[in-house]
Amino acid sequence: MVDLSIIKDMIENVAFMKQLGVKIDVFEPRRTVCSMAAQEWFFTPMGTVAAGPIFTLAETAGAAILSASLDLMRFSLVAKRLEIEFKRPGKGSLKTELKMTEDEVKKIEAEAEAGGGKCDAPVKVEVVGEDGKTVAEVLAIYRIRKLG
Repeated sequence: MVDLSIIKDMIENVAFMKQLGVKIDVFEPRRTVCSMAAQEWFFTPMGTVAAGPIFTLAETAGAAILSASLDLMRFSLVAKRLEIEFKRPGKGSLKTELKMTEDEVKKIEAEAEAGGGKCDAPVKVEVVGEDGKTVAEVLAIYRIRKLG
């Protein structure tokens, strides 16, 4: 198994993530919490967080939960498709918390093994605002590939 602190640092140190202020607050097997403090330049003329930062946080959260859960010595992942449904305007900082069961992880890995070395893994991401209310719901599909 890969050292999770190395993976966490790799994700957080992508220049774009650093620019947006995306943080991985919890990064442990089958559980991640990601957050992004609102910055002045995130806001639209209407005073709400623009779609781009919300989308980026959701995609990062999806990749983070899979990276913290799958055996990255055996599998790689890449975002394939994301669908976002905005529920209410974001007015400030944003957060996600994702969990996977051990059975869900085993199912993804088994599907990749049985599917010619690849499969699609759906991840549902709920982005919440400072008030704890849902700002957006995202369905992220990641392509999982067996290494080697």
